[in-house]
Amino acid sequence: MKTLTAALAAAVLSAAFCGCASEGVRVDANTEAVATHDFNPMDLQILTDKTVSKLMKRGADLFPPDRKARLYVAKVRNLTNEIITMDLITERVATQMDDTGKVRLVTPPKDMADVMRALDTQSSAAYDPTSAARVGKQIGAEFMIIGDLANLESRSGGKKGQYFQFTLTLIKIETGEQTKVQEPIQKLTKSGLFGS
Repeated sequence: MKTLTAALAAAVLSAAFCGCASEGVRVDANTEAVATHDFNPMDLQILTDKTVSKLMKRGADLFPPDRKARLYVAKVRNLTNEIITMDLITERVATQMDDTGKVRLVTPPKDMADVMRALDTQSSAAYDPTSAARVGKQIGAEFMIIGDLANLESRSGGKKGQYFQFTLTLIKIETGEQTKVQEPIQKLTKSGLFGS
């Protein structure tokens, strides 16, 4: 009887320890691996894809038809209450713009890089369209994209709402003409029986 109890205890313990191990699995980057209330990789893809597509439709007439325009993409600002790696969003916007074949991306010369970093962190001049145009001209860009990601949260009973809005503004530096587009995502989660 003691042997049977010991064997059963060993089996239960080994099953418990084996069940605690985690295993990573690769999934398609275009598949929502974990649906959460927070901003997640799928949200990033949806918002950037739709917003850049809208921007290219609405701003297509601004670009020269016979050559690629020089474009600077400023770092997207995080106006949410979440910690989000904004470099991922900025890089995705830049890559998608480059993929259109209508632009040639420009980066600031080495001596301007520090100025641009300061503007990005101050969230002042680089995001004021008039100042952004001056900055863009200094780095040799014909166009500049500035962007913001903002959110609103609401709670009621066991429900929690999250609204994200992604805004991109394309600025033609020479004239100051702007094309602004926005794309929202709304999320709703319900608390379970034992809390959130």
